[in-house]
Amino acid sequence: MTGQPGRGASKDDWREWARRTRAAVEFEVITPEVITQLEAWGELGGNVLTYMPLADEVDLSRVAADRLFVTRTPHGGGELTVHEAGDEMEMHPFGFLQPLESAPRADPALIDVALVPGLAFDRAGVRLGRGSGYYDRMLKTLRPTVPVVGVTPGALVVERLPRHAHDAMMTHLATEDDVIPVRDDLPDASRRFVAAAGSLGLDIEVHHFPEGTKTSQEAADAIGCPVSAIAKSLVFTVDGEAVVALLPGDKRLDTAKLAQVHGGAKARRADLDTARKATGYAAGGTPPFGHPKPMTVYADEMLRRHELVWAAGGTPTTVFPIALDDLVRLSGATWADLAEK
Repeated sequence: MTGQPGRGASKDDWREWARRTRAAVEFEVITPEVITQLEAWGELGGNVLTYMPLADEVDLSRVAADRLFVTRTPHGGGELTVHEAGDEMEMHPFGFLQPLESAPRADPALIDVALVPGLAFDRAGVRLGRGSGYYDRMLKTLRPTVPVVGVTPGALVVERLPRHAHDAMMTHLATEDDVIPVRDDLPDASRRFVAAAGSLGLDIEVHHFPEGTKTSQEAADAIGCPVSAIAKSLVFTVDGEAVVALLPGDKRLDTAKLAQVHGGAKARRADLDTARKATGYAAGGTPPFGHPKPMTVYADEMLRRHELVWAAGGTPTTVFPIALDDLVRLSGATWADLAEK
């Protein structure tokens, strides 16, 4: 659609575009068509979580479900809560009906399908919310296997939206035309790394930032974390042997320290071919573990500043969060003083 924000536009830029675009949508026409698609989908069974709509959202109050639940939005701070539909309602200050605060709460773990509103969605499942993060937090309390369906007019589905690391992802999109799975846009190398991590007993969530996370600062900006929480995996050779050094994003490696720790004479940055052959991944996207053969790994002491860090997920555009203890355990890293002073 013409008039979309350009490359590098912020979420606020996209919100402004979405609000203009939604103003032209005939929701009274779209709503029954979306409901028809959802009911024809065949997955709308069990306990279905939906929402009470604003004027510019698809109204799913008439959708057929075995048992319907709705969310309640706090009037001023707090978390979304889940309630069975049919309870007494009140008007939220933003202008939509919702359960009373005193209404019995339901356990989100009961939900079998979640139907979620949003200002816009992209084809990879990124949702553009209104900025409070209510749904991002609530959706992460559902069972991991629950289908999470973004409900939207087709005019609000775009190719790419900005994504932050805390954003909850959709598994499907429901429009007036169809209900379809979102596109899996993870690069092959990242899928391979996810499989390698799984074989080590770790279920990781890789975040894909097509705009690029080639530098620690770019990664930190995309994620929204301090640059010191980026654990970069640097491939060096010490007297010809490839090793991996894990350093925080705000520090530089002291090659003399690395050589000394490894018991060698000289350390130098591995060339691209050497790095790929040793780790199985291209430089700039090297993960800290999951390499095709065992490697010596050292972790700089300054990483201890954070209990949770972010590391490369197999490509220069993918990253994943991991507890520092898990990072050290799975990589087999030895703690050392490696950073330049």
